[in-house]
Amino acid sequence: MPKKVEYKEGYGINLGDIKPIRDRVFTRENKTRGLGYTELFKKLVKENPGLISALLKLDDELKIEGQSFEENGLKARLILKKSSCDFYELAAGGTKLFVKVDHRSNNGGYSEFVSSKQLRDRPELEDVPWVEVLDYYLGYTKGNKKIFISRWRDLVILKEYLYNRDCPIDPAEREDLENKIAYLKSRFMGQFADFNEHNMFYDPQSRKIIIFDIELRKH
Repeated sequence: MPKKVEYKEGYGINLGDIKPIRDRVFTRENKTRGLGYTELFKKLVKENPGLISALLKLDDELKIEGQSFEENGLKARLILKKSSCDFYELAAGGTKLFVKVDHRSNNGGYSEFVSSKQLRDRPELEDVPWVEVLDYYLGYTKGNKKIFISRWRDLVILKEYLYNRDCPIDPAEREDLENKIAYLKSRFMGQFADFNEHNMFYDPQSRKIIIFDIELRKH
């Protein structure tokens, strides 16, 4: 096991109507394991003692999309099952979480947590009020077991919002969003893999783009 735990000051996180707070980020890693979590996730674990055990058994308990289970006040549901990863919705108390269990050898879990934090910490984002990184809570890797947890957001994927034929948007709004996407790609695509509008939410009310599912490129 790692000998020490480090923490660094992260940027604000936001849960619903809760005002952003400065949340500490803890990381520990060695050659075979990696663990990163926020102060808020630590609080969630304390308030929901069965949270960790529920996370570790998600892929064993839930095999079919739509299947769910409840344990110690925690409710979990399998949203999408893929060959590369499985997506879950997990309700812990009054907090709803998105959980991804990754089966790929080089991505997900701890590396996604670190990648999300590195993007959020980029000083360029401070000058771009219309974009944010999805709040991340936990990244865990041990061998082939990789778990990543983030805030649940009931938002539309940006790609779908832009080109929805059933509900087309104003051409001026589409052009504005396409210009913003082009700007973000020019600044970050070289450092982060899968950096595209498939991995971005859009909030029409706040007019913000929320980036998720990113990985630092391996050089």
